[in-house]
Amino acid sequence: MALGITFLNWPAGIAFPNAGGVPLHEAMGLTSVGIYREVGWKLGAWREVGWWQVLL
Repeated sequence: MALGITFLNWPAGIAFPNAGGVPLHEAMGLTSVGIYREVGWKLGAWREVGWWQVLL
C-alpha cells in the first residue's frame, strides 16, 4: 500500500431503474445493503439509488 491504507469494503451505488447494473454488481460479489428513495435526479425524474457492498 503506497499510503498505508487498508480498505475493508468496496461500496457501489446504482441509480434505478437499471436492469443490467444489479446482476453485474452481484456477479462481482456485491450484496444489497440499502436503498435511498428519490435522492438522485436523472433523465428528468427523481430516482432511487441502491447501495451494494462487498467486504474485502
